Amino acid sequence: MAILGVPSTSIVDSTSVGRSLITASDAAAARVIMELAAVDDVTFNSVSSVDGSFSGTLDTEVGGSNRLFLLGSDADVAAGNTEYLDISADTALRIYGKATGTGVIPEVTIGNSDQRWRMTSTGIIATVGTVTKFSISAADTVLSTTRVKPELDNTTTLGVDAQRWSDIYSVDGSFSGNLNTEVGGSNRVYNLGTDGDTDTEYLELRYDSNEGVIDTVATGSGATRDLLFKRDGVTKLELSANVTSHVDLRPLNNNAVSCGAANKRWYATYSKIIDASGDVVMAANVDCTGLPTSDPVVAGRLWNHNDTVKISAG
Repeated sequence: MAILGVPSTSIVDSTSVGRSLITASDAAAARVIMELAAVDDVTFNSVSSVDGSFSGTLDTEVGGSNRLFLLGSDADVAAGNTEYLDISADTALRIYGKATGTGVIPEVTIGNSDQRWRMTSTGIIATVGTVTKFSISAADTVLSTTRVKPELDNTTTLGVDAQRWSDIYSVDGSFSGNLNTEVGGSNRVYNLGTDGDTDTEYLELRYDSNEGVIDTVATGSGATRDLLFKRDGVTKLELSANVTSHVDLRPLNNNAVSCGAANKRWYATYSKIIDASGDVVMAANVDCTGLPTSDPVVAGRLWNHNDTVKISAG
């Protein structure tokens, strides 16, 4: 067997560990004797140690990774049972919990004992103390048990014009600016069901063929409801099968607005008293079957005296 000769000053006998150590001062001489190239071209296949300490930088070269094992070891990754934390880089920097064989992907926690992110098999969870504040589930569901707010007032949008949320579900809402419904949309207040249900009843505010519409709508087994206009809780106008006024109807200005038109006349008018300060024009017959048959003794009143209309003198 060939014997490698190195000056004695270059060898420190370490019988306690059963091997010789080459001092750093004669490392170059040792490389020449052992016919080794420069230091950077010499790597160990593997290093196994209980502890290690580095005063410089510990580098993981491209294609490698750092693994912290919870179950098994590096030798078990290919064909054994392992659970480990893997820090690696390919097209991006990655921190993964990994498992092979019967191992279970471990939970990965980043932070401190009081505030931390936990990556589990069910999702990502943010906790403060023992209280979960925010989570993203494996089913792409984001859950929050605390307020979500922008850093500064009126500086951040929730969605953008080309990337909108499909639906927003909330108990209450408050807007200090405008609440806009874009072209083609509507505002709906439900009395039965909700959007997408078969059976619904709702009040809708929308535009229809360039006309603003307030509509009571029903679908399926829902019923079309009446529409009431109230002031301070008191009904003033009611829209059902008929239009019913609960108060006096009057024009804004005297002698300025007509009730009907020459080509759009009311079919019939039922009234207890008609008080006209101008002319009363009748274009057809006047039915006086309801006139009293005795003198009412009220000046100007009509009465029927043996089928003759008379005017009482009072």
